[in-house]
Amino acid sequence: MNQPTQRIVQEIRNAPMGRRLGRIVSFNGLVIESMGPDARLGELCEIEPVAAQAPILAQVVGFRDERVMLMPYGHVEGISTDSRIKATGRPITVPVGEGLLGRVVNAFGEPLDDRGDLPLTRAYPLYRDPINPMLRAPIDTVLETGIRAIDVLLTLGEG
Repeated sequence: MNQPTQRIVQEIRNAPMGRRLGRIVSFNGLVIESMGPDARLGELCEIEPVAAQAPILAQVVGFRDERVMLMPYGHVEGISTDSRIKATGRPITVPVGEGLLGRVVNAFGEPLDDRGDLPLTRAYPLYRDPINPMLRAPIDTVLETGIRAIDVLLTLGEG
């Protein structure tokens, strides 16, 4: 087999072969308990309301007695015990880029300031390994606050 064919075969072998679904068992306050799906802590799931509404995003926040505990993001109208839960297989991500400078966004990076869409092409996982502080650029420029007591006794650096 040539290299592109080998790569395709490997991707097919690694692809999930079933949908990971669950169903709601109880709803207490803001925590939804479900039987399934097979999900990891911190994973993003979609709850499909009974009515023809857009899926509601929820995060896996814990497990209890073989049940998955989910915390929904947004309104929960339309959710019932007939609602299905689908695991997305990905963690929560945050859009990043220069386009965020000077903008007002919600927790998902969606604009709230009526200045149009954000031209963001990259996203990072919300929970990721910290950056090694020894690999960061040194701070060599003083940030002047205009308050003498802070500038003299508690000098701040840009960066």
